[in-house]
Amino acid sequence: MQTFTKENLQELFRYANALTHNEPDAFDLVQTAMTRVLVKQPENLIAYTKTTIRNIFYDQYRRKKNIPISSYDENTNIIGIHELNFEDTIINRNSINDIMKDLEPIDRELLFLYGYEGLTFDEIAKKMNKKRGTLLSRVHRIKKKIRKTDKREIHGN
Repeated sequence: MQTFTKENLQELFRYANALTHNEPDAFDLVQTAMTRVLVKQPENLIAYTKTTIRNIFYDQYRRKKNIPISSYDENTNIIGIHELNFEDTIINRNSINDIMKDLEPIDRELLFLYGYEGLTFDEIAKKMNKKRGTLLSRVHRIKKKIRKTDKREIHGN
């Protein structure tokens, strides 16, 4: 039987925190997910737990309607987006938390999976059950939002 290591728990917490951007909520998510997972005892403990965390998160917030979860039309025009240019976006370190708080949970998850987990957009699309083009559109919108926020901070607005 597979068990959780300290590193696994930290990884699960980081994932939950990326979704909620709130430590107490992240702890609650991990605890709730682990309770469900330990009863079921799946083969791939970590992957199943991450999926459970994600599902619980979206269920809770849809029910509470604390945050807007918007869907984008799959036919949305995609402006020239190149995967390698994502890293070129320069962010003031002090503004990262403010930027992350303003993002929707799905965008925070996208950034976590791409930036931290190192997944490709194809892998993320499969994991999130979204089309690759939709994710690339989201990345484009995130980059625009970051640039806009960064310009306001530079000009003092």
